[in-house]
Amino acid sequence: DPNAYWSPDLEDMEVRKAINIRDGVRNELHLFHLPTGKDILVAITDEPLWRFTPKWISDTELQYQLPGGVTYTFSLPAQ
Repeated sequence: DPNAYWSPDLEDMEVRKAINIRDGVRNELHLFHLPTGKDILVAITDEPLWRFTPKWISDTELQYQLPGGVTYTFSLPAQ
């Protein structure tokens, strides 16, 4: 995620969240596909500090969550 931010300080996280909301920063989940060199946009959320908690479930499938706890699976495109 190119906009990822984390701090152990809760107040700092709230300040960063307010800044991101003010600036319209969204959170994005990307994959960099090594064989092709392509940046693949997997998901976007307007929640500025969301962690997608991605997890590979196979060699070609990535599982992740969006706000609300909904789990999705992304499959890499065929070569």
